[in-house]
Amino acid sequence: KAVVDAFNNSRKLDYNLFNAQQARSILDILIGFEISPLLWKSIQPKLSAGRCQSPALKLIYERDKLIDDFTLNKTYSLIGDFIISQNNIEAEYHKNIDNKEVIKELLPKIVNDTYKLDFTNPKKVTHSAPPPFTTSTIQQEASSRFSLSPKLTMSILQQLYEKGKITYMRTDSVAISNVFIDQIKQYCDNNSLGDYFKQTFYKNKTSNSQEAHECIRPVNIDFLPDQLSGREHDLYKIIRNRTIMSQLKKYREDEYNYKLVSTTDSDRIFKFTLHKITDIGFKIISEPNKKDDKELISTIDQTQTYTPTKIIAKEKHSKPKPRYTEAMLVKELEDKGIGRPSTFSSLVSKVLERKYVNKATSHNYKDINLEC
Repeated sequence: KAVVDAFNNSRKLDYNLFNAQQARSILDILIGFEISPLLWKSIQPKLSAGRCQSPALKLIYERDKLIDDFTLNKTYSLIGDFIISQNNIEAEYHKNIDNKEVIKELLPKIVNDTYKLDFTNPKKVTHSAPPPFTTSTIQQEASSRFSLSPKLTMSILQQLYEKGKITYMRTDSVAISNVFIDQIKQYCDNNSLGDYFKQTFYKNKTSNSQEAHECIRPVNIDFLPDQLSGREHDLYKIIRNRTIMSQLKKYREDEYNYKLVSTTDSDRIFKFTLHKITDIGFKIISEPNKKDDKELISTIDQTQTYTPTKIIAKEKHSKPKPRYTEAMLVKELEDKGIGRPSTFSSLVSKVLERKYVNKATSHNYKDINLEC
């Protein structure tokens, strides 16, 4: 349909777009062609620099410097276990403490205290459905869920595209065609999801996005992930689910914030939060069995006093910003308008292949717990 529409609505070439491409080509010549030979001469052959590679490397260098300059701090958070309406509730002390000796002195006191429940009116919380996938967001999701590199992700998406299962995978657009939205509505009506459907049009947040294609979505909504295997199954499933979710209602809940205030010292306070789902919305797809505290909320006795069964002091270390993963670097590049969807994967791969950076595990700090 899109091809036929294009033939029926011809237009003149946009010379601004043509000149933008020419400008990128000139930048390649001025930067890449000038600096790369300098790297061959001064460092080693087969190195390269460019208008996207160079700022990517600068981002990595600046993050590493930030980590090297970081100063480690320790604090303690207190977690108390309370039995409330025959349920074990974890409540967190209202402030962190940065002195270990103060913690050792405080623990025996607060563990033997009795606490009265305090409650404020529930807060209404709303979460919108996530937009469909673009090249950048699918790379980030594949990295966090399946530990796939951008390069491998794009390779699997290419296979799905060649098999006619998904639309073009190099895109910065979150748009879905009206024709396919109609397919999603029909699917929802046929699968008891009609009450959750809500047609939604998405706009790109990135100001310089080209939007030459639709989002990454299934070609046929009725084609199921179970008909694929391995990583193709995994990626197709999250693409299909994300596309359906994008056209469902918002998730809504009431958030109940409770305080457990000591009867002997009003400055000793533990806090916990419970959630009552009022409309599961798009999470009917992503979290159909999401925990709902509705029954517990209705049985809580606010006149009763409570004593903790156990209190743990958790030692926490302040942490610097983490080193970039490949997916995090892709997100940063997109946010700063560096590179295009078609180049994200190769850009990050080049930085690794040229050995400008090494792939390694970040620092891990072990937390220490004190129990009372």
